[in-house]
Amino acid sequence: IDDERDITESGAALLEYAGYRITTCNRAVDALTELERARPAFDLVITDYTMPKMTGIQLADHVAAQYPDLPIILITGGGEHFAAEVASRPFIRQVLLKPFQRQKLINAIRQTLADGVSETLGG
Repeated sequence: IDDERDITESGAALLEYAGYRITTCNRAVDALTELERARPAFDLVITDYTMPKMTGIQLADHVAAQYPDLPIILITGGGEHFAAEVASRPFIRQVLLKPFQRQKLINAIRQTLADGVSETLGG
Protein backbone atom coordinates (compact mmCIF):
# COMPACT_ATOMS: atom_id res chain seq x y z
CA ILE A 1 0.00 0.00 0.00
CA ASP A 2 1.52 3.24 -1.15
CA ASP A 3 0.00 6.41 -2.51
CA GLU A 4 2.54 6.47 -5.33
CA ARG A 5 1.35 4.18 -8.11
CA ASP A 6 4.84 3.67 -9.60
CA ILE A 7 6.05 2.33 -6.25
CA THR A 8 3.20 -0.16 -5.93
CA GLU A 9 3.64 -1.27 -9.55
CA SER A 10 7.40 -1.78 -9.29
CA GLY A 11 7.05 -3.44 -5.88
CA ALA A 12 4.38 -5.78 -7.21
CA ALA A 13 6.55 -6.72 -10.18
CA LEU A 14 9.50 -7.49 -7.89
CA LEU A 15 7.45 -9.56 -5.47
CA GLU A 16 5.60 -11.45 -8.21
CA TYR A 17 8.98 -12.31 -9.71
CA ALA A 18 9.97 -13.61 -6.26
CA GLY A 19 6.93 -15.90 -6.32
CA TYR A 20 4.36 -13.97 -4.28
CA ARG A 21 0.77 -13.15 -5.24
CA ILE A 22 0.26 -9.42 -4.77
CA THR A 23 -2.67 -7.07 -4.38
CA THR A 24 -1.80 -3.39 -4.52
CA CYS A 25 -3.71 -0.37 -3.29
CA ASN A 26 -2.87 3.29 -3.58
CA ARG A 27 -5.20 4.48 -0.83
CA ALA A 28 -5.39 3.14 2.70
CA VAL A 29 -9.18 3.09 2.66
CA ASP A 30 -9.10 0.88 -0.46
CA ALA A 31 -6.74 -1.50 1.32
CA LEU A 32 -9.14 -1.80 4.27
CA THR A 33 -12.02 -2.50 1.88
CA GLU A 34 -9.99 -5.15 0.06
CA LEU A 35 -9.03 -6.82 3.34
CA GLU A 36 -12.65 -6.91 4.45
CA ARG A 37 -13.67 -8.40 1.11
CA ALA A 38 -11.01 -11.10 0.90
CA ARG A 39 -9.21 -11.45 4.26
CA PRO A 40 -8.37 -15.17 4.04
CA ALA A 41 -6.39 -14.50 0.86
CA PHE A 42 -3.92 -12.22 2.67
CA ASP A 43 -0.91 -13.37 4.68
CA LEU A 44 0.80 -10.01 5.11
CA VAL A 45 0.31 -6.26 4.75
CA ILE A 46 3.12 -4.01 3.55
CA THR A 47 2.45 -0.29 3.83
CA ASP A 48 4.27 2.96 3.48
CA TYR A 49 4.11 5.29 6.46
CA THR A 50 3.62 8.59 4.66
CA MET A 51 0.30 8.68 2.84
CA PRO A 52 -2.44 11.31 2.61
CA LYS A 53 -5.63 11.06 4.70
CA MET A 54 -4.47 7.97 6.62
CA THR A 55 -0.86 7.23 7.54
CA GLY A 56 0.61 3.78 7.46
CA ILE A 57 0.48 3.69 11.27
CA GLN A 58 -3.20 4.62 11.28
CA LEU A 59 -3.82 1.93 8.67
CA ALA A 60 -1.84 -0.57 10.74
CA ASP A 61 -3.94 0.30 13.80
CA HIS A 62 -7.14 -0.41 11.84
CA VAL A 63 -5.76 -3.65 10.44
CA ALA A 64 -4.56 -4.84 13.86
CA ALA A 65 -7.92 -4.07 15.45
CA GLN A 66 -9.82 -6.10 12.84
CA TYR A 67 -7.23 -8.78 12.03
CA PRO A 68 -4.80 -9.12 14.96
CA ASP A 69 -3.16 -12.19 13.39
CA LEU A 70 -2.23 -10.38 10.16
CA PRO A 71 1.42 -9.27 10.24
CA ILE A 72 2.41 -5.83 8.97
CA ILE A 73 5.62 -4.52 7.47
CA LEU A 74 5.97 -0.74 7.60
CA ILE A 75 8.20 1.17 5.22
CA THR A 76 9.41 4.62 6.27
CA GLY A 77 11.94 7.30 5.58
CA GLY A 78 11.58 8.47 9.18
CA GLY A 79 14.97 7.36 10.45
CA GLU A 80 16.09 4.87 13.07
CA HIS A 81 14.55 6.71 16.05
CA PHE A 82 11.18 6.74 14.32
CA ALA A 83 11.52 3.10 13.33
CA ALA A 84 12.26 2.06 16.92
CA GLU A 85 9.14 3.86 18.14
CA VAL A 86 6.96 2.25 15.50
CA ALA A 87 8.50 -1.18 15.98
CA SER A 88 7.34 -1.16 19.59
CA ARG A 89 3.83 -1.86 18.29
CA PRO A 90 3.53 -5.64 18.39
CA PHE A 91 1.48 -5.95 15.21
CA ILE A 92 4.22 -4.28 13.15
CA ARG A 93 6.59 -7.16 12.62
CA GLN A 94 9.22 -5.37 10.53
CA VAL A 95 10.20 -1.78 9.76
CA LEU A 96 12.21 -1.04 6.64
CA LEU A 97 14.01 2.27 6.40
CA LYS A 98 14.21 3.93 3.01
CA PRO A 99 16.21 3.56 0.92
CA PHE A 100 16.66 -0.20 1.03
CA GLN A 101 17.77 -2.86 -1.40
CA ARG A 102 15.18 -5.10 -3.01
CA GLN A 103 16.62 -8.19 -1.34
CA LYS A 104 16.07 -6.61 2.07
CA LEU A 105 12.33 -6.39 1.35
CA ILE A 106 12.20 -9.99 0.19
CA ASN A 107 14.12 -11.12 3.27
CA ALA A 108 11.76 -9.16 5.55
CA ILE A 109 8.77 -10.82 3.92
CA ARG A 110 10.28 -14.29 4.22
CA GLN A 111 11.19 -13.76 7.86
CA THR A 112 7.79 -12.31 8.75
CA LEU A 113 5.92 -15.15 7.08
CA ALA A 114 8.24 -17.76 8.61
CA ASP A 115 7.72 -16.24 12.07
CA GLY A 116 3.97 -16.51 11.59
CA VAL A 117 4.24 -20.16 10.61
CA SER A 118 6.42 -21.04 13.60
CA GLU A 119 4.02 -19.22 15.95
CA THR A 120 1.08 -21.09 14.42
CA LEU A 121 2.89 -24.40 14.82
CA GLY A 122 3.85 -23.56 18.39
CA GLY A 123 7.52 -23.23 17.54
